Amino acid sequence: MTLSADLVGQAGQGLLATSDDAGDTGGDGGVGLDLNVSVDNGNNRATITLVDDTDITGGAGGAQDHASATGGDGGIGLDANQVDYLNIILSATDATADAVAIAGGAAGTDGSGTDGSAGGDISVAANATITLTETFSGTATAAKMSSINLNNIVGTNVTVDASGLTGAVTIDSLQGNTTVTLGSGADTFGGAEGGIDTVDLGAGNDTVNHTGGAVDVYTGGTGIDTYKVAANHDDSTDAFKITDFARGSGGDVISVDVSTVDGSVAAPRRQPRPRRLYRRLCWDCYSK
Repeated sequence: MTLSADLVGQAGQGLLATSDDAGDTGGDGGVGLDLNVSVDNGNNRATITLVDDTDITGGAGGAQDHASATGGDGGIGLDANQVDYLNIILSATDATADAVAIAGGAAGTDGSGTDGSAGGDISVAANATITLTETFSGTATAAKMSSINLNNIVGTNVTVDASGLTGAVTIDSLQGNTTVTLGSGADTFGGAEGGIDTVDLGAGNDTVNHTGGAVDVYTGGTGIDTYKVAANHDDSTDAFKITDFARGSGGDVISVDVSTVDGSVAAPRRQPRPRRLYRRLCWDCYSK
């Protein structure tokens, strides 16, 4: 399947500010792209080619315009929950570096009632593999390759292979024990709660937003990589390991937000020594 224009799911039916809408709920937004199949055989495959600046977005939830009403939920951006092998091809045909995104629809709001929920971004089968590649034609060059934002991926124990991309990849969250390989762009990865992520960031100046919940393993590769810690890290189960941390000028960086780590507030009563704090949060960052 090749898409050369944005694809947006149908918006949900909104509510009017009338008394008969009390307790009602706005309509849910439609799916941006539904790739589900009639037979789930554990080997289902799908390929999507996104040309230049082509986005996939779920439909917005229906608005609520009554104090006792609830907005509709946004639709899923890309629903492939029965697809085991999902191939996404970024096809660049011009000299513009585009920013491609796959995102869920916005929550139904616009009133004094209760808002709906934003739609999920990408849904795939459990143990699925998502492979991202890129092609060039026309006036496109690798220096102007598009970036892609996958936002949140739903599907346990997913493997993401974007090793062949030169553009940046953004992943906000995953589920379960995941394996991620990124390319040479300035990628951004958000560690998933509750599962063990094994992540190869590839080349480039990458950023990790580690959220705890499991002992994740990161390989930064070349470039100046930044590991941000800004969530509750209460014990060793919230640690993470960096296999190739580069110290010194021009090396990798660990950034710690003390206002959230350990559930504390800013300016704790006793400042931990930096060496001890880093060793607690990250294995093997410093040699003895």
